[in-house]
Parts: sequence; C-alpha cells; structure tokens
Amino acid sequence: MVRRYSLVIVWYWHILLQLKVIVARAAAIAINAIERVKVMSNVKKALVTGAGGFIGHHLVTYLKQQGYWVRGVDIKASEYAPTDADEFALLDLRLWENCLQATQGVDEVYSLAADMGGMGFISSNHAQILSNNALIDLHTLKAAHENSVKRLPIPRSPRTLTAGKS
Repeated sequence: MVRRYSLVIVWYWHILLQLKVIVARAAAIAINAIERVKVMSNVKKALVTGAGGFIGHHLVTYLKQQGYWVRGVDIKASEYAPTDADEFALLDLRLWENCLQATQGVDEVYSLAADMGGMGFISSNHAQILSNNALIDLHTLKAAHENSVKRLPIPRSPRTLTAGKS
C-alpha cells in the first residue's frame, strides 16, 4: 500500500515538472511575441500603390532597405521581379472599398497607381484615362484621410511631364 502511494506521488511530481516546463516554454513564446510586437510598432508602415509597375517596384525595394514594413498594391502583379513588399494585394483602386482596405493601418502612402494603358490606348481614350486616374487619386486621398494616414506625398507619372507635347 505504501509503495502504491509512493508511485502516485512520484507520478504526480513528474506531471508537475512537465507542466512547469510547458508553462516556461509558453511564457518564453509569449515574451518573444510581445517583443516582436514592440519592435513592429516602432517600424513605419508604408503603402505603395502602383507597386507592380517599374517605379513602384523600385520604391518598394528602397523603402524595405530603409527599414519600412511595406504593403504593395496594384491591379496587376509585378512585371519585373518578385516584389519585396511584406504584403502585396491585387486591388482595383478605382473602387472606394479597395482604397479603404489598402490604406488601413499604414503611416505613409506613396500613390503611384495610374491607368497607363499603353500608347495606342492613351492616344484614343483621354476621357476614360482621366476618369480612371481621378477616381484612383481621389479615392486614395480620401481613404488615407479616413484611415488617419500621417503622410501622403503625391508623385506624378512621367506621362504628366509630356502631356500635350508632340
């Protein structure tokens, strides 16, 4: 009878020691997660619209090198190389809901998205291009404001520089 109680006590202590190890591991994992969140909370978060294009793709890479967390958004995937963005979303920014989604949780927005269409399309669809680009720019601007984005530099397309020139 005494031996049976001794075995139960040994088994009980063995279980307690295993639980102690499990709790210690769980605590270490939780502390690691908290430290990662602290580090991430100090990292600037940027959105690059038009991140699938030539300039946007390079801007994503530059921002990553500067230590930013970057979300890239475009209506198409990157044409040049796999993106360096932490997150990449295929979104049509002519749609208000997509602009709200894209600008959520970021500190800065670099608005490069534009309907370029190619030379044949550009030369015969001025009104459609103007309408699409106005929607993209206005929705992005308003969504950034609604999501409390701190900084929104607005670079312009190289196409703007040559508009009206023959």
